Amino acid sequence: MQYAYENQDFNSKIVPISRFFYDGGVRIRYGFNGEENTDIAESGNYDCSAVIYQMNEEIIKQSGGRSSFVLLHGSIHTMPFDENRFVVFDSLLHYLSELDDCKVVLTTMPYQPAFIELLKELEDFDARKKYFIEKIKLISSKYPNVVLFQDNTEISDFDGTANHFFDNCHITSVNSTLIIKSLEAEMSEDL
Repeated sequence: MQYAYENQDFNSKIVPISRFFYDGGVRIRYGFNGEENTDIAESGNYDCSAVIYQMNEEIIKQSGGRSSFVLLHGSIHTMPFDENRFVVFDSLLHYLSELDDCKVVLTTMPYQPAFIELLKELEDFDARKKYFIEKIKLISSKYPNVVLFQDNTEISDFDGTANHFFDNCHITSVNSTLIIKSLEAEMSEDL
């Protein structure tokens, strides 16, 4: 049996991981906008786009136009990037490069298409994406154990589906499986 901390606090009680995840790794009781949506999102019947647009309208209305869904829920995804995150990423790759026979496969995680659309209203998404990808490639190029990097920022990159998101940036097992298949298709057989 696997175990995890009950809260994100390392001083909390250790409990069986089955309280948080179904067999196969799907998170239990995932929620978005105050509603549990695990089962409907996993089934592909959750219209995450509609929820994102509705939440965006409500936030704009309540804030008198001073905020939006992206500003409230997605500021970590907007420019400028926190350069310290790249330093931490570099440190992690350096650590992994020192381990015997540790091969690293990197992928970006996708955004729900409605979220990308809202991001594009605030900034040049393509420039943002290009900067991020180039930065990741530059850092990872220093480490020969990084054997693959794949950009999966948009669902078209891996043939994903918009209805297989729990929220703006957390994917269901269906999109996860599609990303894994896409990575496997690019990996050489000797890995």
